Amino acid sequence: MYTDCYNENHFVEWNNNMSSVTNLLDQFELLKHAYQASPNSSKDERLLLLGQLKQALLSEKENITSALEKDYGYRSHFDSTICDLMPSIQHINYTTKRLSKWLKPQKRSAGLLLSPSRLQVVYQPLGVIGVIVPWNFPIYLSIAPIVTAIAAGNRVMVKLSEYTPETNQVLRRVFSDLSEHVCIIEGAADVAAEFSQLPFNHLLFTGSTQVGKLVASAAAKNLTPITLELGGKSPVIIADDADLISAVDAIMLGKSMNAG
Repeated sequence: MYTDCYNENHFVEWNNNMSSVTNLLDQFELLKHAYQASPNSSKDERLLLLGQLKQALLSEKENITSALEKDYGYRSHFDSTICDLMPSIQHINYTTKRLSKWLKPQKRSAGLLLSPSRLQVVYQPLGVIGVIVPWNFPIYLSIAPIVTAIAAGNRVMVKLSEYTPETNQVLRRVFSDLSEHVCIIEGAADVAAEFSQLPFNHLLFTGSTQVGKLVASAAAKNLTPITLELGGKSPVIIADDADLISAVDAIMLGKSMNAG
């Protein structure tokens, strides 16, 4: 197992000879304490972090596409740019543009029973968010939840896929300036199982339905809320009034993208 996480102004590395369960919990506690020390980051602080992340991605863009090609053996620079890198940058742009609006309290009707009370929803961070990233889109499926979590004022602990080692090395550099907010974990299925058992404030998993059930079961022991994006076939319904040529073009693009 390999970890990158903030600990008193320096990175910490562990090797496979040490207790991975203890290490994961230690890293979780570091992020938890960092969050508790500063639980209400300002909008400007969050925008600064997102700007740093965007700049790091742009600085490493050539290394990212090269690493993806090495990990997959077939991913062209064009495919990686279109499918992984550009959506990640666009997600940062989308989030930073709308963050001010998202952070504003929203009024709600109190209803006659509570009149003349006034109600509003005030959005607050959750704490430490866990993210388990799959191998098929390792850039976007790590960046997107991290961006969303940071924008909401959270800390993030990310388990990267063991099948994308070259890409993981680049991602560690990308996240190095955000080490007080983002912790990177690498390891095989046993590490993922231990990761799922940590008492996160929310856990996101992308992968197979079979593994998703195990993740949900592990998270349930801590009553951790989860978001599951599970694999499977994606049926297409073409209505009678649809443009058949456009529909077929779109279906073929989706089926052939990233080699299916």
